[in-house]
Formats: sequence, structure tokens, C-alpha cells
Amino acid sequence: MKQPPFPFVLVALAGLATFLALTESTPLIRYLCGAAALVLGAAAIYQSRPVREPEEPGDDDL
Repeated sequence: MKQPPFPFVLVALAGLATFLALTESTPLIRYLCGAAALVLGAAAIYQSRPVREPEEPGDDDL
């Protein structure tokens, strides 16, 4: 299994969205930034999972 590079940009965007969700005074912006932080965090976790390398096909003559 191959380890992909760490998603620094997604983590930074999730941190920015979290910061905005905690500091913004407008309720709609807070909810949207909170949802964006959750989605970006899930995307960062998904992108950092190891990738399974494709296996070579087996010999059909056996």
C-alpha cells in the first residue's frame, strides 16, 4: 500500500472554516462555515488514506 502525500491545503482550509465558524456573528455564515469545516475535514481524512496498488492479473492457464 502506498502512502499519499499529506493534504496540507485541505487541513488549512478546514482550519480557516472552523475559525470563521467560531468567530463570525451572523448565524447563517456560522452554520455554512461549520458545514464546510466538516466536509473539508472528511475530505482531508479521505485523501490521507493509503492507496492500494492494483494487483497483476493472474494466469488464466492454471
